[in-house]
Amino acid sequence: MISIPNVAGIKLHYMVQQFHPDDERLFPLYEMVIEKKKRLLLHVGTGPVGNEFVGIKRFSNIMKSYPNLPANIAHMGGLEYREFMQLLDVYPNLYLDTSFTFWPQAPWCFDLDASMLTKYQDRIIYGSDFPNIFLPREDEINYLYKLNLSDDFYNKIFWANGIKLLTGILPASSP
Repeated sequence: MISIPNVAGIKLHYMVQQFHPDDERLFPLYEMVIEKKKRLLLHVGTGPVGNEFVGIKRFSNIMKSYPNLPANIAHMGGLEYREFMQLLDVYPNLYLDTSFTFWPQAPWCFDLDASMLTKYQDRIIYGSDFPNIFLPREDEINYLYKLNLSDDFYNKIFWANGIKLLTGILPASSP
């Protein structure tokens, strides 16, 4: 058996690595991640670009087969963010990260209403995509703050949800 004691998880970028999420060769990896209580960071959404290896349909197939798969979806699923958000209602170990989603100069900057973000505030984590994308993180952070959501929301996405994923413990409040 493979031992990965100091690894929080594994990143798969289906579009770049050019394989499908429902490729049977990945099933042992998914099973190991579940068994070892690790996480996957998955680039499986379609934005800002996509190809045949990404998208909600193939990812949904995996989640049906592995409903307890602990996965973080990069960029909130890209252009299919609404469909990925709906999966949060069904799969308790699924999270979305904000990386590059709320960068205000991007034409794909998502116009999510406050109620949708608030509904899923326990399952959204901040991600900057740094050092892969060298954009000012402050722009995205400021954009999020301009949404005027609750302090609880910001505490969760910028701190508490990440701590919970890494430690299994939900902190009471930010430091």
